Amino acid sequence: MEEPKYRILVPLGETGGLALPRMAMALAHQRGGEVLPLQVISSQGEERDLFFRQALEMGKTIGVSVRPITRVARSVSQAILEVAAEEECDLVFLGWRGYTVARSAALGRVLDPVIRNLRCDVAVVRGEALPQVRTLLLPTAGGPHASAAAALALALAKEYGATITALYICRPGATAEDEEEGREKIAQTFAGLETDDLVESKVLIASGVVRGILEEAEKHDVTLLGASEESLLDQFLFGPVPERVASQSSKMVVMVRRYRGLARFWLYRLWRSLYNLFPTLSEEERLAVYRTLRRGARPDVDYFVMISLASVIAALGLVLNSAAIIIGAMLVAPLITPVLAISLGIVQGDVRLLRYALESTIKGIILAIFLAALLAAISPLVDLNTEILARTRPTLVDLIVALASGAAGAYAIARKDVSEALPGVAVAAALVPPLGVTGIGIAMRNAQVTGGALLLFATNLTAISLIGSLTFLLLGFRPAVEARERRIQLRRGLVISLILLLIISLPLAYMLVGTVRLGRERQAIAHALTGKIEEMEGISLVDFQFERQGPEVSVTVTVYAREQLSSEAVQLLSSAISEEIGQPVSVRVIAIPITEVESRSP
Repeated sequence: MEEPKYRILVPLGETGGLALPRMAMALAHQRGGEVLPLQVISSQGEERDLFFRQALEMGKTIGVSVRPITRVARSVSQAILEVAAEEECDLVFLGWRGYTVARSAALGRVLDPVIRNLRCDVAVVRGEALPQVRTLLLPTAGGPHASAAAALALALAKEYGATITALYICRPGATAEDEEEGREKIAQTFAGLETDDLVESKVLIASGVVRGILEEAEKHDVTLLGASEESLLDQFLFGPVPERVASQSSKMVVMVRRYRGLARFWLYRLWRSLYNLFPTLSEEERLAVYRTLRRGARPDVDYFVMISLASVIAALGLVLNSAAIIIGAMLVAPLITPVLAISLGIVQGDVRLLRYALESTIKGIILAIFLAALLAAISPLVDLNTEILARTRPTLVDLIVALASGAAGAYAIARKDVSEALPGVAVAAALVPPLGVTGIGIAMRNAQVTGGALLLFATNLTAISLIGSLTFLLLGFRPAVEARERRIQLRRGLVISLILLLIISLPLAYMLVGTVRLGRERQAIAHALTGKIEEMEGISLVDFQFERQGPEVSVTVTVYAREQLSSEAVQLLSSAISEEIGQPVSVRVIAIPITEVESRSP
């Protein structure tokens, strides 16, 4: 006998009644599959419940292969997961009563771990009894989960001789192009499926997605919904729209989520782990953070005064090569606030806040560069000192620092208990000093200094805005369920930020490789010089410098010497270095003569 190609696991219990096995058998009958009714008992010898026995009789009546499984286990969720993995199931049907009063878990203590850890498709059914199925409703906005729900709807429609209404919701004021886009989404949902003229497309104008679906659901026997595409960014398992429809509808609702491979499975688990580490802000706390950042994002007089003062302090600290003065500029600068407002604008999908924040940031950047260039142009002390050069060679390490700083800044501004850490975040983020170096580079007409400092600032700005957005998401910020355009803006903003970060990472990685290579070369040259000079009498190493000149490495060595060095000694040093680094080398030795003077007291 040929082994069934499609296995459906149906855990039986009080939730869902016989609706689950009936729906599973209808699907198995259409696909030539097998249904595995599962009963989880706490001890050996416990009798099979009524639903279990009725499921067996139902399979014989319909003509579907039914293979009952009884599992002794203390944890129902763990038993379901184990059986699904052992039997290599393609789909698991689960029953859901609706939200509990406590809502300590999204769908319940049993369903949550099962849905999150299943490595196959899952369908959650709300409704105790399967009605006479004549009409099915399938709301869709496109996506793989909607396609999985469509495949299930078609199987049920063919089994029961029912029809399907594919629904797309448009907001009031929708244009003809919007309605046409809805029809295209419906066609995309059923692409590759044999509809057999069972599907009717419908575009509905409604003030809200959930409200529109609920009103239309009352006209149908069963509603099937695919999980929301943005569910990875939400605390729910299927996304807010399917769960709200399922919890509020008086008719049977089936939520479907397609398994999308191990990569997405582990990404989702990682996101959930991070989400559980962060506290979720209340609505009042989120509103307070929004107001704070909105005020800080406005480019008012106070903002420009503080940016000007911070820029002057930073420029003077850079010119004077004073780290203490530069740190003072970091603490004064208000630039971190509009940058975090960009993060919140992305997360909220708030175009207005995003516009204010970008305007403040751009104007602050221009002002800081202009003032630094002006001070550098009139200052007689400008030189490429260590503080300036340190901000012209960013690497991936600077990117990691910026990511950590952005996360700390977003967390600190959202949590009043740790808000005192913001000054430290401003120091770590270091947005104004790179702008100061950019201005100095412009005044000195040094493209290398200007470009390096701008790259460092772009690294900090992009990293802080992206990681700030993710931190705000983990803290509970996101657009309202009904705000479809804002949710689109959220996804678009995150994608753009990620692309910019990847683009910036390329030169940073290149510079890091160069820095590591130079470090290794310096270590090799030092090893060669130290070893060879120790063999020579009357010579001690002071310092050395090296640079590449085409295929050759030029090394300048400074030594203390009691006697004049011979050309043979210099050649020995050159040969030792060349052998160590495996490249041609030219060596120039600067010998500082040593005079020994002794004195004795009478």
